[in-house]
Amino acid sequence: MNTGAAGSLLASLDWVSRDVRPILARALDGHEVSVEDGIALARAEGRDFHALTLVADEMRRRQAGEVVTYVVNRNVNFTNVCIKHCTFCAFSRDHREEEGYFLPVDEVVRRAREASELGAIGARERDAVFDGHLVAVERASEDRADIARDPVERREEATSSASVHKIP
Repeated sequence: MNTGAAGSLLASLDWVSRDVRPILARALDGHEVSVEDGIALARAEGRDFHALTLVADEMRRRQAGEVVTYVVNRNVNFTNVCIKHCTFCAFSRDHREEEGYFLPVDEVVRRAREASELGAIGARERDAVFDGHLVAVERASEDRADIARDPVERREEATSSASVHKIP
């Protein structure tokens, strides 16, 4: 078995089973894990599982280093009222339900300002079909001109057959 880049880590994993050790060695050498090998790793337990976590950490270190990054994501949901009734959504409410809400315009603007201050770079207004919410989106855009409308949303609007208010 060619240990190549796997070298020192693999040498310290002599306690790993005969079935799992070659899979980890190939992964450390930069080879893709086959479906069959992936299934074997998914079934790893005990020492083999511990070895898998050590190799996974090494692979992460090689690819990403030790610096951890993240993205701050803010969704300004000015309403949870929705007419689509997606079966997977636990967020939306029908307009007749007591839990449905519409945020006041000032609160939408405050949340948009907060998002912008945290580095937000896009705004989505696809669901802004109520006049009061169009005003909120317009006010938020005026307040924070650095929040640009999402080009994906513009394309969806252009190709949508739904009748909704459009913001120029």
